[in-house]
Amino acid sequence: MGTSVRLFLFAVACFLVPARGQDVNPLTLVQTIALPDVQGSLNHMSVDAARQRLFAPAPSDKLVEIVDLRTGKLLRSLASERPAAARYAPEFDQLYVSSGRYLYVYGGSDFALIARLDLQSRLDELVYDARSRRLYAGCMTDGQTGIAVIAVPEEKLLMRIPLPASPQGMAVGEAGTRIFANLPDTSRIEVVSVDGRKSVARWGLGGTSDNFPLALDEPNHRLFAACRTPTELIVLDTQSGKVIARVPCVGDADDAWYDALTKRVYVSGGEGRISVVEQQDADHYHLVGSVTTIEGAATSVFSNELNSLYVGVPRRANSPARVLVFRPSGRR
Repeated sequence: MGTSVRLFLFAVACFLVPARGQDVNPLTLVQTIALPDVQGSLNHMSVDAARQRLFAPAPSDKLVEIVDLRTGKLLRSLASERPAAARYAPEFDQLYVSSGRYLYVYGGSDFALIARLDLQSRLDELVYDARSRRLYAGCMTDGQTGIAVIAVPEEKLLMRIPLPASPQGMAVGEAGTRIFANLPDTSRIEVVSVDGRKSVARWGLGGTSDNFPLALDEPNHRLFAACRTPTELIVLDTQSGKVIARVPCVGDADDAWYDALTKRVYVSGGEGRISVVEQQDADHYHLVGSVTTIEGAATSVFSNELNSLYVGVPRRANSPARVLVFRPSGRR
């Protein structure tokens, strides 16, 4: 084979087989949805995939905005004291909203108020686990920090699990028997036994602090903690608590999501970017891309069913608050 032929075949091979991790567009912006009534920022959002609705709390506006994702229009607004988080349970067609010290439960069809639970602590994040039919609420009041466990659809408080500081990110594993909670005030991850009603382990992050959002890859026993000081995504073994990997990520990280189909972690941060970290295997990770959003666009929610990442953007000067809709590339 002549030299020129060999060079031609080598060039073709390089074109057809891109270098690993060179995906320059891991997320594509496909839609922008304006929320003109929101004057401040958005907080922890939730998606009803079957009806294609997005629930976006706007704390300073005392509203939960309900968006029709098919049309990109606002369906209605729910008045709320200061909503911090929304979670939708499709099995029971119920919407849960944490607001002040109360958990509000609404019907998913008419949004009629079903129940209001006084949890006697300022509430923040909500995590819903369909396997255990439980809702987990982060309790933030000094002296009462911990996790409230609520049975649904009965709307019954089952227990309070005390923690030494406020939980800012939570992930539920093993059919609801273990909860992982980020405690940025202690720079640790607390591992909670629901059956034992107490913390059973405390994992350090090797000098990294300000750990806020968490995401979980349960089949591979991997936990992802996004930290702000320095700006890193820490990967831990959920069986031992050992730090497996560290990857640079966006500043002011607020939400993190694991996409099992692309084997990627999406981290949204107030710095104005989304970091996309690829899982090569359970022990190896690299930053595959960084997608620009807007400064302050920290909160997000990922829907596997709708194959979309929704990012909440606060109002800025003459630009209204809005939701950016991204589609991941390369889903397997």
